[in-house]
Amino acid sequence: MKRIVIVDLWTNSNNGDEVLQSGLISMVRNKFPDSNVSGVFRFGFNEFNESINEIERTISKLDLYYPGPRRTLYAGKNALRLTSYLHIIYSLYSFLELFFNLLLYKFKLNFILRKEVFTTFKIISDADIVILKGKNYRDYSGLKGLFRQSTLLVLGFISVLLNKNVFCINASIWPMKNLIQKKMLDFVFKRCRHVTVRDEDSLSHFHNYSKNHFSFCADLSFFDLEYNYLDRKLQGFNVVKKYDIAITLTEWGSLVDQKTYITSIVELISVLYFEKGFSSIMIVPQVNRVSESNDNVKQLLYEQLSVFPKIKIEEAKNVHSIEELLDLYSFSRLLIGSRMHSCVFSFYVGTPFVAFAYDNGPKWSILRKIWPNKFINDYKDVNISKDLDFSRMDKLYYSNFIDKMFIDSFRNVYYVE
Repeated sequence: MKRIVIVDLWTNSNNGDEVLQSGLISMVRNKFPDSNVSGVFRFGFNEFNESINEIERTISKLDLYYPGPRRTLYAGKNALRLTSYLHIIYSLYSFLELFFNLLLYKFKLNFILRKEVFTTFKIISDADIVILKGKNYRDYSGLKGLFRQSTLLVLGFISVLLNKNVFCINASIWPMKNLIQKKMLDFVFKRCRHVTVRDEDSLSHFHNYSKNHFSFCADLSFFDLEYNYLDRKLQGFNVVKKYDIAITLTEWGSLVDQKTYITSIVELISVLYFEKGFSSIMIVPQVNRVSESNDNVKQLLYEQLSVFPKIKIEEAKNVHSIEELLDLYSFSRLLIGSRMHSCVFSFYVGTPFVAFAYDNGPKWSILRKIWPNKFINDYKDVNISKDLDFSRMDKLYYSNFIDKMFIDSFRNVYYVE
């Protein structure tokens, strides 16, 4: 029986992350059916009990689960402190404490360590295989950016120092100009046995590595949806549509950016309103974290849509699971999506989408593999297509996509040995 540990698991309240880690666990179970699969979460030992309600669905798929070995402020209302400079001080202390504890563990002074920290170190070091769940690795600016990158890489750093059989699966890598952050990423990746990336654009950022060290493996959400939610797909193509438009929002950047972004969405809605009579709108919470309430952009949306007297807006409440989200998207004629995985979910149940990309990350190229490029827009440069007839697209694109490209690419995860 192999002992497999998946590290840097995250919250279920971001349903994109949940579907990625659920797909990863399913793939591991599929490849190693008799293995013992444990998970180490990003939530630290100091707040792990508080985080249980955010990770319970992922926990249910694991044999054992452990907190991260570093103090964190992620769970519940703690996450609201992430923007403060006090959090930087707290993070600095937590990293210093972590690496001091790592030295104690390396020198076998384990009697000094907290039990939770020792247990997490040991489960990683004793594993036959350690799998680092890949993230969006990008440049971040300033001192806060350096700490942000550190939080994304720290469990990878710990893993490659404690274990020689580490694989990073399903990463997305942006071009990096910041030398310090690039060196941090290089340190982890060069010590991994193999790295798979979930978008082919990321492969172009690895010219300094051996090509055998990296490969493309499609976004694991597709594996999870096909593996665990096939019945939702089969039902979704034929359900009665309750809403004309579903919308997923995300709040980021300056007020100017947010106004531009919402104005672009409203411009598309106005075309649908006048040309197709679309008037019922459902705002769908793809992410339920308290730190991502999207209140500002929702208010801007309500204000700009108030000039359309027939438009009715509803907000979905108490929607937490992937099953519930798939149902909501299937009940809609069209999704206007600003969360990449909301577009994947919508596509899966046969509902067409128009994506609004709020950054330049290579993750958006995932959507360009499955859907016409004219329906994937930068939020500042919206090209509203004259062809708004989506009715013939859903089954055609879905069939071609599944049969010809992505499922075969999942074989690359079998670099895990």
